[in-house]
Amino acid sequence: MKPILELALVAGMLGLPACGGGGDGSAADSGTDADADTDADTDVDTDTDTGSDTGPDTDDCFPDNYYLTSVADMDELAPYPCILGTLTVTTPAITSLSLPNLQWIGGDLTIIDNMNLADLDGMGALTSVGGDLRFEGDDALASIAGLSALTSVGNDLWFYGNEALASLVGLDGLASVSGSVDIRYNDGLTNLAGLGSLASVGGDVSIISNDGLTNLAGLDALASIEGKVNFYGNTVLESLAGLSSLASVGSLTIEDCDALTSLSALSALTEVDGVLRVSDCGALTSVDAFYGLTSVGGDLIVGDNPALADVEGLGGITSVGGYLALAGNDVLVSADELSAITSVGTYVSVNANAVLTTLDLSSLGWLPEQLTIMENPALESLEFSALTTIGTTLMIEDNGALASLNGLSALTSVGLNLHVLFNPMLPQCDACDLLDQLVGFTGIVSFGGNQADTCPDECT
Repeated sequence: MKPILELALVAGMLGLPACGGGGDGSAADSGTDADADTDADTDVDTDTDTGSDTGPDTDDCFPDNYYLTSVADMDELAPYPCILGTLTVTTPAITSLSLPNLQWIGGDLTIIDNMNLADLDGMGALTSVGGDLRFEGDDALASIAGLSALTSVGNDLWFYGNEALASLVGLDGLASVSGSVDIRYNDGLTNLAGLGSLASVGGDVSIISNDGLTNLAGLDALASIEGKVNFYGNTVLESLAGLSSLASVGSLTIEDCDALTSLSALSALTEVDGVLRVSDCGALTSVDAFYGLTSVGGDLIVGDNPALADVEGLGGITSVGGYLALAGNDVLVSADELSAITSVGTYVSVNANAVLTTLDLSSLGWLPEQLTIMENPALESLEFSALTTIGTTLMIEDNGALASLNGLSALTSVGLNLHVLFNPMLPQCDACDLLDQLVGFTGIVSFGGNQADTCPDECT
């Protein structure tokens, strides 16, 4: 075991509390650690009351945090069946982690920056980690199969920057994670096999920048994620296969996935409580998998998907709790499938869709904030026939083919600003007629660059 001063330095670098450890008893002599021992005794009583007497007696546990930094440390810790605190393993000295008697850890298990650690084959007795289970920067770690007895993680599950890790097999007994699951920068993973029993996650799920990941097979039992779901920067991810059971999420972001062609694996999804974002997916042609959605609790964003040909899969959505944005979808011709939406929580933005010709939000009655329709060169018509009120700003600008504002015939109130600019096919008189139909409007008007006719820019 390292001297206490050196342990404190290691703990500081890892952002962990410094404390003494080992079997030499030196830590127990300090007042601080005596308090920790008192707390541990309290925990013993609590554990006994809740039935933990079926496991090892906590009197036999290592009573504090342990920082394993050498083979000697591993040998010293090997007899213990449990650790009341956290276990941090950070050493270049070991190739295989072997703690054959260790059954549970009260706090976190952090295995970090072990450049030569290849496997966990000596961890076969471990069934429970009370806090986080984290693997980070373990460059040689190819297998975690030694964790096959593990059934419980009390908080987060993290795999971060383990370049040689080829599989998550070893976590097959894990049915739930109370915190978050974060898997990023593990370029050896091609799928998530090993998580096949995982049915629920209490926090977020982030699958980010795993350059070898082609699908999500292994998450087949996952039905519910309470937090945010983020798939980002997985450049060879072709399919979301593995998510066929997923019915509800806190929010869902699918972004920067250049090889992803289909979202069909998400066809069971019926509930998104927060944001739904699909963006920067270069090969994605449709969002049909979202047919089961009737509402999005937060923002709905579909942007910068150059192959997206339609948004038919959004046709069942009637309400958006945040804002609605449709932007930069180069081959999207129609957004008429949005016609069922009756409410949007903040604003609507339809921008820079190169071949979009029609836009139908005919069920939308009012907007608390703004409506922006800009830089859609092929847009010929707008259909907002139920829209009566815009809370702040209406901006219709630089839509080269737009020839009429008849689709805004019900609009009677705009709170602050009215901008109709640089729409060369739109008669200026249409802009003036729109101004005339607003009741009591006293805000800022900007007209100009529209098709010249008998009406001046000032509409006087």
